[in-house]
Amino acid sequence: MMSGIKKAGWVLLICCSVLKVSSQAPGYMGKRFSAGYGIYANPAFNSIGRGFSDNAFNTLHELFIECALDKKFSLGLSAQFFRYKYNNKAGVMLDQAYQSVYSLSINSHPSGSYLLKGRNYKLYGKFFKDRYLAPWGKYFTLGISLNQSIVSYNPDEMGVAGETRVESFVTGEYVYQDYFYNDFGPTRQTYKSVDIFFGNGNSRVIANTITLDYGYTIGCLAMTQMFIDALDLNEITPDNYIERTAKNRSAAVNRFNFYLKIGYLF
Repeated sequence: MMSGIKKAGWVLLICCSVLKVSSQAPGYMGKRFSAGYGIYANPAFNSIGRGFSDNAFNTLHELFIECALDKKFSLGLSAQFFRYKYNNKAGVMLDQAYQSVYSLSINSHPSGSYLLKGRNYKLYGKFFKDRYLAPWGKYFTLGISLNQSIVSYNPDEMGVAGETRVESFVTGEYVYQDYFYNDFGPTRQTYKSVDIFFGNGNSRVIANTITLDYGYTIGCLAMTQMFIDALDLNEITPDNYIERTAKNRSAAVNRFNFYLKIGYLF
């Protein structure tokens, strides 16, 4: 009788040990990896101007892959993309670049628009809160992002039109000449920056196969860029027009985002 009880006790102890080890293993039902697509959106509160058609929201598209390394932690890699055509709503201080006896400084909005493409490459961790196991439940996310902005414009369409007054060396009278100033540097310009971001989210597992993530992220340096722009009192000139406006607009896209992500567990 005692021998049977001892055997049953050993079986129960072994079962409990196996269950305990299994419950502490990272992943969901042995599935540690997830990959999928995410969409990010934020209100287009941009002091310099919104995208074409005055979109109410900026959006980013993301491809990601994540791996549960611990029962409370998963590591992720992602690539984000966005593309916007921006109107030139910022004024540029223009001094006539060609030689003339009389030169007039003009603060005007360039005509046309320029195209801004963004690529963000992110490495991040998800720290799951009490009562939850990676990749399921509420979590805090922290990561680093390499952001690249690619700007292009057409000098035949983008420029400041006006007229300048020039003194004639023959008659001594002033005459007016039309001009179209369109030199804003190379027609294709690339800018890179590094940012640190954090946020909160919630992950659900559907049918033991599909993950559904939602939450928000905040870019620390992108948020700081807003204050840097406000404190920068230097004039916007043709030499720095694209750089300053593009950095402002890229920061606006990455500053604060709500997201929805759908993934496949494997």
